Amino acid sequence: MTEVLVEIQELGGEEVPDIENDTCPMEDLADFDSLGAVEAVTQLSERVSEKLAPTLFWKKDGTALNVEQIVDRICQTIGTDEGGMRA
Repeated sequence: MTEVLVEIQELGGEEVPDIENDTCPMEDLADFDSLGAVEAVTQLSERVSEKLAPTLFWKKDGTALNVEQIVDRICQTIGTDEGGMRA
């Protein structure tokens, strides 16, 4: 997850801050917007070999999620825990 966010920021010529579990990409990363989120979802889907929802970065009410919440959603989708073990 962090690697993908760093790559997107670097490709966009943006400064890359420390990305922690509580980092909210939509709010905390410069110029990271819905297009950046779509690119991140595409890259993450390729890395986990699973189609991820295009709304991965938001709650149903539109509230932006932080890194930990996004990783939890990925793990639920692919059926693993955060350590990478399949359920």
